[in-house]
Amino acid sequence: MSKRLYIALLCAFIFIALPTARAFAQDRPSGALDFGIDYHRSTGGSNLLGVHARAMAVDRVPGTLVGRFAELYASIGVGLEGEFVQYAVGAKFGVGLGTDYLVVFLATGLMTDSYQSVKKKSKDDNVAPGIGVPLLLGIWIDPMPGLYVYLMAEPSWAFLGDRKTTPFVPFNWAWELRLRGGIGVDISKVHMRIDYTFHQVAPHSYHVISLGFGFSSKAMADLEKLPLKED
Repeated sequence: MSKRLYIALLCAFIFIALPTARAFAQDRPSGALDFGIDYHRSTGGSNLLGVHARAMAVDRVPGTLVGRFAELYASIGVGLEGEFVQYAVGAKFGVGLGTDYLVVFLATGLMTDSYQSVKKKSKDDNVAPGIGVPLLLGIWIDPMPGLYVYLMAEPSWAFLGDRKTTPFVPFNWAWELRLRGGIGVDISKVHMRIDYTFHQVAPHSYHVISLGFGFSSKAMADLEKLPLKED
């Protein structure tokens, strides 16, 4: 199956998932849609800057202990010396055990990413495009409205193609790993999130710091209540 077909399937999955996720009822949703900047630092010494859009949140099925997690994201970046172009797109959905202050969940979905070399000198550090299936285990702590903390471990299996890999390669799929942690806060009606990700990938792993801003869930709810003007 070609890479273009994989990407088309991923886009179709995201567009179907977006309205489906909004159709579910929510109880104490935590999280937000934000836009921001990313700084990538590889273990090989490369530095990249990028931008992202990310919707990430948990909620609880009303009247139950069933928690739910959803994340949709897209990012793009460039090397500070113009040697790389980075991109990532993905969608993940999961379920778990949820209370008023804590959700433990397991999620999966589809994703694609790359650190594509555009100069000969960085060719050996190239991370070719890969389509992957993540298996995310996370804990989301929501001690009070407007504040949350999360920790996530996310092994994934990426279809190789020209992508370099770690030694364990069953069925031409590469095993990779992301470890993430972050905090989100609502200040007035503005949401802010900062997180750190360690991405284990061959030939060099990456440390990524993200800072995002958006509207808080309360601000979004207020906007939905505004009356529509009629002509």
